Amino acid sequence: ICNICCNMLQRVRVCVCLCVDVDECVTMCSPPCAYGGSCMRWNVCLCRPGWTGDGCHTAVCELPCANGGRCVAPKTCQCPSDYSGPQCLTPLCSPPCVNGGRCVDINTCSCSDGWTGARCQRGEQIHTFSGLL
Repeated sequence: ICNICCNMLQRVRVCVCLCVDVDECVTMCSPPCAYGGSCMRWNVCLCRPGWTGDGCHTAVCELPCANGGRCVAPKTCQCPSDYSGPQCLTPLCSPPCVNGGRCVDINTCSCSDGWTGARCQRGEQIHTFSGLL
């Protein structure tokens, strides 16, 4: 029986198995290369794009994850609960800003004209004075 793994290991192209133990060839990379990586020789993986490290277990994010986020898959950050977005750069307000307010920092809203309050929930009272003679 021709064992491709052994042929690659010995760099021969003829159909001969040079391994004493066939299982030894099957487990060349232990643990196996993850996420579609290929075992090139004993415990050396060739990783697919987006993955790196021993066994191809480490995701690569071209743009770094910020604010304590971590890269969990190619180009995918897992953000802490206070941030969102592709790089964890967008702060979150909980509860959210209302009435057109924007979340500008963790739990800090910037309110639109005419609104006030921690979440922009209160309308400003506009005092107008009639001209008095």
